[in-house]
Amino acid sequence: MAEAERRKRVAKKALRRDENRVASAPPPKKIYSRLGPDLRPRSLRKYRAILEAASRMFIAKGFGPTSMDAVAEASQVSKRTVYCHFENKHALFTAVIQTLCAQIVPPSVDELAIGDSRIEVVLESLGNQFLTGIYSPEQIELFRTIVTDARQFPELGDLMFDGPVKHSERVVAEYFRRQAAAGKIKAPTAELAAAQFMGMLKTNLHVKLLMKPGFRATPKEIKRITKDSVDLFLNGARRR
Repeated sequence: MAEAERRKRVAKKALRRDENRVASAPPPKKIYSRLGPDLRPRSLRKYRAILEAASRMFIAKGFGPTSMDAVAEASQVSKRTVYCHFENKHALFTAVIQTLCAQIVPPSVDELAIGDSRIEVVLESLGNQFLTGIYSPEQIELFRTIVTDARQFPELGDLMFDGPVKHSERVVAEYFRRQAAAGKIKAPTAELAAAQFMGMLKTNLHVKLLMKPGFRATPKEIKRITKDSVDLFLNGARRR
């Protein structure tokens, strides 16, 4: 019983840290408002307040228990204002996912912004960014929320997989296609190679983070995993 209570306290403390991280995150670059991307300053402030409040509530409570009324109250705007920006709760949740996941992988391969063109350097840089993103506390809590709610709301699972997951693979696949065309690697099926590479990066640490609230991946551990994964992916395991 004492151990169970200790674990609950650890989980609650971790969740409070996660909520603070969401609240202090930099403003999103892309706007997903129904009013369009060019919002006036006052409207933009309200949009950001809604998105931040929704992020905290979805992560803390899940999709089902979170209501638009509660989001309006938490963001200190009217319910009408919330609906002006987001048609319904699904649209709001979609914006939360897109905003949080945009921090993980750039929109396209042309925006990787890596100075060194060597393949291993590019993949290590991309891998570090990817793992640092998906292993952040808010991303782990978001993943838990989606997994928990996907049984009742299957569209949430579709939204996550067909959106951020496939987008990450598409960016890497495009990079592999370009490197293959240049004769630097062999990638007959770029999409499969990208999915395999992303899977190698995650190892079993992703499951460990999901199953052990309070556990955190260190930057040193992420860097080591990325370097070893890139080396294994590019050079293989068999001795030459």
